[in-house]
Amino acid sequence: MTTSTATPALSAPTDALLSLEGVSKIYGDLHALDNVSLEIPRGQWVSIVGPSGSGKTTLMNIVGAMDTATKGTVMLDGHDISDLTADELTEVRCRTIGLVFQQFHLIGHLTALENVMVAQYYHSMPDEKEALEALDRVGLADRATHLPRQLSGGEQQRVCVARALINYPKLLLADEPTGNLDETNEEIVLDLFNQLHQDGTTLMVVTHDALVAEQGQREIRLDHGKVVKGNLARPRLRTARLRPGPARPRRRRAQRKGQGAMTTPTTVESRSRWVTPASYAVLGALGATILAACTPNTGLDMTKPMSDGTWTAQSNPDDQGSIGTITITVEGGRITATSYETMLADGTDKGAEYGKSSSGEVFNEDYYKKAQAAVASYQEYSDNLTKVGDPAKVDVITGATVAHQQFVQAAIRAIAAAQGVSPDGADDINIPGLNDATKDGDLDKDLGGSDG
Repeated sequence: MTTSTATPALSAPTDALLSLEGVSKIYGDLHALDNVSLEIPRGQWVSIVGPSGSGKTTLMNIVGAMDTATKGTVMLDGHDISDLTADELTEVRCRTIGLVFQQFHLIGHLTALENVMVAQYYHSMPDEKEALEALDRVGLADRATHLPRQLSGGEQQRVCVARALINYPKLLLADEPTGNLDETNEEIVLDLFNQLHQDGTTLMVVTHDALVAEQGQREIRLDHGKVVKGNLARPRLRTARLRPGPARPRRRRAQRKGQGAMTTPTTVESRSRWVTPASYAVLGALGATILAACTPNTGLDMTKPMSDGTWTAQSNPDDQGSIGTITITVEGGRITATSYETMLADGTDKGAEYGKSSSGEVFNEDYYKKAQAAVASYQEYSDNLTKVGDPAKVDVITGATVAHQQFVQAAIRAIAAAQGVSPDGADDINIPGLNDATKDGDLDKDLGGSDG
């Protein structure tokens, strides 16, 4: 097909996973994408090429539900995603799309295994065994406990592939996936992509590398926001090194109660290390999509005004019967003060004695430290809510995951009361017990039973 100023009509089977019709992205006088139309059938490997500034990243962001088009229609897996809200786009990314980045965007203080489990956490719930199987498929089971700095560039990229595939996405988007790799590791990553393609995964790979681009069945070239070339070609087959996976992916995760429901991972230690401000800082703007892809929907519209006054609400009890109570002060339509406390089932405050037995002894030092970390977190959670004004933006503090769940639930209810609306998202917050979270059934007995 010859170069032209109009978008070429690219033939493709009617069973398209992705279809763009007349899509434009306009910033003032700049057309980052200009009337792009194309279809990508299920199971096809498409290479997106073009010079810098041609619109490749803009196209990737729109297809990946990270941005919306100014004009045109985007159909993904039979659904029009052109006019979805931010929350709805989050759900699309979470359920349908896997992302692989040039810069890896691994969280530096998490192991390879935990980096894969981050994607599980935001999809539904972590499954360590399944995450380890994903690393094994990319040949990294023996590196599961290594931190990113202990891995080579090729190994880090393979962790990214495992993370992108852990939730069985229908579309894998890769932005310059071999850009930072040497020839040997580039070969390994392309072998993985080839096997994924043979297994039926739809791939869209953005690249400047002609050798990478020719691996795809089809090449689409962009220039100045327009599709100027598209073709169908037989890919060069490679000897794949990806280890065989299940013929049909197992869906072992628990079904969420509703959109945005929060679920409990296998351990307090692992989950509480994941969701931190430092994690977002490490990932950067685009990479933060990994963590933000499935952030919980609190059910609140924070653009709605809050009435001035003092508003109090409670959380559901955990399995020890403890209930959190929050009080927010609203002045001038914003939260100016927050206080939070948790009462045990017997009516006493959680304080210095929390985590000890009924006789006041510390039977389990690790449990006591976690219990006291939860108590210490109340003030920090309160200060954070006053600062950011939105419970969805109050980050988890290490060692205080259960406290975070109860705090967020109570905050949703208090803010909803201030807005005069129903706290729809509150009951979607799962409140685990500290004993369940630590997977230590003997602790409950040590601590004097269900009354903590």
